[in-house]
Amino acid sequence: MGTAPPTSAARRALWAFALAAFCVQLDAFALTLALPSIARDLGVDGHAVAWAVSGYLLTCGALMIAGGRLADRYGRRPVFAVGLAVFGAASLVCGLSTAFPALVAGRAAQGVGGALLMPAGLALVSERHPAAERARATGRALGIAGAGTVLGPLVGGVVTEAAGWRWVFLGSLAVVAAALALTAGLGDGASRPRRRTAGGRGLILLTCALGLVALYVERAPEWGWAAPRSVLAAACAAALIGGFAAAERRSGRPVLDPRLWRSRRYLLATALGAVANAAAVHWLVTAPMLLQHTWGMSAGAAGVALSVPVLAFASGGPLAGRLATGRPAVPPLAFATAIGAAAVLPLPLLPGWGLLAVLLPVGGLALGTANALALIAAQRAAPDDITGEALGVTKTAVTVAGGLGA
Repeated sequence: MGTAPPTSAARRALWAFALAAFCVQLDAFALTLALPSIARDLGVDGHAVAWAVSGYLLTCGALMIAGGRLADRYGRRPVFAVGLAVFGAASLVCGLSTAFPALVAGRAAQGVGGALLMPAGLALVSERHPAAERARATGRALGIAGAGTVLGPLVGGVVTEAAGWRWVFLGSLAVVAAALALTAGLGDGASRPRRRTAGGRGLILLTCALGLVALYVERAPEWGWAAPRSVLAAACAAALIGGFAAAERRSGRPVLDPRLWRSRRYLLATALGAVANAAAVHWLVTAPMLLQHTWGMSAGAAGVALSVPVLAFASGGPLAGRLATGRPAVPPLAFATAIGAAAVLPLPLLPGWGLLAVLLPVGGLALGTANALALIAAQRAAPDDITGEALGVTKTAVTVAGGLGA
């Protein structure tokens, strides 16, 4: 028996989130190729300019769980709209910045917007679709977002060379405006239970701990994993996590709903998603370097060679939606993660171009599918009233693991 076609509101929710997530992913990966131009224009050295990336990751990684909780409490559409507006305003600040501190502040504000819109948007897509259509709808949206991930480096290089690095940020404003227009037409939708506010002390401890974890993952490769600054960040993060755990045990209003930790399916989906994203980021970083440095391709030739793997990665979202519709999502998630990791890990050791031509698209398709399946599985395993929180936790784990994969 077929399912009813999605309503206009459901289609609007899907496209609003898809466009927003596309912008977030495109900006994140396009910026990498713009960093040398930013350093020259704003007069900063090569090490300091990395804070244009770190500033985003610190706020986004620290606030993702809080963003999901806000969406559960105040409504998915309003929180998504606020996050989208913050991200757009911050993009404008970044594009108009004439001093490096202003750019870093804008990037940090983009991270705040991303931390709000990602879990809220995923929960919004789930909320506006019937249960039988949620996996397929989420897969389609994540497939569009995945296109932003894989196109980011190419777009960043082309835009920076043709129009300047500022248009890496300014160019996304039209897409943000379109997503906001779609969101405005959604209405409030079904009412959701309003949960009590979590203990403030626990939320502050968790947010600070996550910020330090993001700092360690992002900056320790440059500082040195055992350098004093790295060790201090790790030690402070561990102390804050210990304080958070103690506060959770004593609190009658825990920050993280205990139902999440009792769900084996949710925990397994989050763990596999973290592994898959670490492998995916490693794939995204390793593939262009192999083609250009090992095999001597020009940047243009490497871009053409990567077109098939890029399309395979972006196709993973819709494929994940089909695989998870009407059946459990965790088994195909485990299979796709294993295939993707097996395809990616030996890439630097391959003796010839023929094997590389096979493993790059296989790894791209498997990891694109696994990344989408992880969020679908986590979404499905979470109770409806804490979908935002659950997706915030999963996205945090996935983001931190991706930093390790780089």
